[in-house]
Amino acid sequence: AGDTARALAEADRAQEAARAAVRAWEDAARRSSEAAATHAQIRDWLALAEAFAPAGIPGELLAEALGPFNARLRVSAERTGWAQVHLGEDMAVTAAGRAYGLLSESERWRADAALGDALAHLSGVRLLALDRIDVLDLAERQVLVRWALTLADEHDTVLLAGTLKAPPRLPAAIDVDWIERGRLGAPAEEAA
Repeated sequence: AGDTARALAEADRAQEAARAAVRAWEDAARRSSEAAATHAQIRDWLALAEAFAPAGIPGELLAEALGPFNARLRVSAERTGWAQVHLGEDMAVTAAGRAYGLLSESERWRADAALGDALAHLSGVRLLALDRIDVLDLAERQVLVRWALTLADEHDTVLLAGTLKAPPRLPAAIDVDWIERGRLGAPAEEAA
């Protein structure tokens, strides 16, 4: 009877050890499944973070939008002979490869004019307003006037404003409004 009791006790211990091993195996399988699910979730989140990083989807959308914008800047450079303005993916403006901040006042004005034309053209606004044309020398003002005439078919209105000594002599296709001392009309010397 003693041997039987020992054999039964040993069988009970072996059965309990087997049950503990099955529970440990089931627990390990559950943890492995949870770890795999967490790993998949992290992988998906990392993929989303990469897609929405500046080099991902926003970068692709920006590059897609910048293509037509820079193409229009190229058209302006071809029409005027002014330095090629370029808008980079980092929104940095360059003219002939030079950073905007390194340009002279006149070069910056011409770059701004080209950027304004590209915005007006691509947005569909069809209005281009350029102030301070007096920043340009006489030769560049003539280029500006010729360019403004080419824009007449693309924009409903092109406004050029500046401080000048006398009303400019322009082609008949361009209306000139002279404002002096807050009044619209001819210069005081001509009116007298």
